[in-house]
Amino acid sequence: MLLRNLPPLALLACWAVMFAGLFVMWRLLPTGLSQISVLILVIVATVVGYRGNVLPTVYTTALIGLALINYVQASFALAPIVGSVAVFLLIVLITWIKNQFHSTSVGRLEAVLLAFFVSQANSIASLWPVSFYNRALIVGLVFYLFWHIFEQRDDGQVKLAGHFVFVGIIAILILGSIIWANFPQLLSF
Repeated sequence: MLLRNLPPLALLACWAVMFAGLFVMWRLLPTGLSQISVLILVIVATVVGYRGNVLPTVYTTALIGLALINYVQASFALAPIVGSVAVFLLIVLITWIKNQFHSTSVGRLEAVLLAFFVSQANSIASLWPVSFYNRALIVGLVFYLFWHIFEQRDDGQVKLAGHFVFVGIIAILILGSIIWANFPQLLSF
């Protein structure tokens, strides 16, 4: 009876990435509040995914997977190509998982293009002198932007424009916090 109620293997893979990333990065989170916030994010994404809406699970898996890849790349001084290949495989896996649940999602060619763009953004971000959290946020924002460009190509331009405005505001907040926290000499600029 219990085996019949198990979620699909694709969701189990997402949950494994989320909880593995949370386990590895738990001690690296700066405060107890950030630890609890990330834990709540993972739990909510897990519950929402189990109830049928896989999009929050996909976004959370991408963000935590990107943070985990950037952490490993920064900790072991790996070349940017290693991180790019890992990001490429992560994004292809995530689009495959999303396509298991929605047939009108990102196609195969678009999945490869999405993975290519995100992996190249990760290569560029790996050269910045910021923490791996900041890199993961920036690359996650690129993932979100291109995901919606490819997924909503047939929807109205008003909906896509709303996502561009959202991404622009979040990019300003992320880059502003990076400058504020990492480069205090640039605050007067």
